[in-house]
Amino acid sequence: METVNTNAGFLCNYEVMLILQQLKDNTQKKHKREGSLATVTYETVRYLQESECNNQNTDAIEKFLEATKCFKLTKVEKLMMVNTPPRTELEIQL
Repeated sequence: METVNTNAGFLCNYEVMLILQQLKDNTQKKHKREGSLATVTYETVRYLQESECNNQNTDAIEKFLEATKCFKLTKVEKLMMVNTPPRTELEIQL
């Protein structure tokens, strides 16, 4: 397998959580246990479910990105705000 483009795009934590949940569900359906992969998938999904992305959905993220278009934020800055949303005005300033 050849990597064509290593930086094709960024994924937010919510998207990673959805992909890993699908991978976990598919693995459980086939009754295959990949050992380390199953452990890493389980631990990562558990971590993400305890984070802010568990309260997010696709519509909310799209609305946020639309609302931030008027600001001159980079894609990485927007991604950081989606993954770890600011809780206070001070955090927005940082």
